Amino acid sequence: QFIKVARQCKECKNFNSMFAIISGLGHGAVSRLRQSWEKLPTKYQRLFSDLQDLMDPSRNMSKYRQLVSNEQSQPPIIPFYPVVKKDLTFIHLGNDTHVESLINFEKLRMIAKEVRNLTNMCSSPYDLLTMLELGGQPTSNAMVALNQLTTGVSGSAHQGGAATFKRRKKSTAAPNPKKMFEEAQMVRRVKAYLAKMKVLTDEEKLHELSMSCEGSSTGGSIMGSGPIRKRHPSPTLSTASSASSASEGLKNTGPKFGNY
Repeated sequence: QFIKVARQCKECKNFNSMFAIISGLGHGAVSRLRQSWEKLPTKYQRLFSDLQDLMDPSRNMSKYRQLVSNEQSQPPIIPFYPVVKKDLTFIHLGNDTHVESLINFEKLRMIAKEVRNLTNMCSSPYDLLTMLELGGQPTSNAMVALNQLTTGVSGSAHQGGAATFKRRKKSTAAPNPKKMFEEAQMVRRVKAYLAKMKVLTDEEKLHELSMSCEGSSTGGSIMGSGPIRKRHPSPTLSTASSASSASEGLKNTGPKFGNY
């Protein structure tokens, strides 16, 4: 379910939540649960691996940056906050504010460019209809009315063409008040659950809960990771070096030169 939610976050361009979910699944307390990972269907293992590839930090998060640059023309977008903070920090600390008693306007332009990009990402609000479309779920008249009440966006006003005509045609009927209330109540329940949910940050407690699910006797090691990303084994002495060490040991046990 968490992998499905992460995929939905990616499709809705909520990259910060997507990275948070993938990072949580990659935590040592979760990745050591080998039996649980083995029961995961191959389809979702590949999906998890693809989402992990976006977190590749090599070449300054090039895969993530390319994805954001492709989606930047269609807001709303929630970027990965640590990358945003890192870019602003490097611009601020890597460039002098004053150069020869003059204001460094080039530094200010770079900061303004980053802020402008963030402003463009949040230039339009999220609406329920778009999120349902990206998830492949049908929209109901109650959901259309609820979306209009919460965001002020009627139908699919941000889209054009035949799709807008179909959407408006479907929403001509009066919405069902009961169904509209039930869907609004579900939204409130989800928000209340997320607001009251306790986040565990104690590593010892997380390890204890992980051990209660799969103890060390089940074959999962504490330091091992899941089947998706395996750590390389620790380096060991090669056969040649072992043989040379053994031969040196045999030579040292013999008599020294000149002694009989």
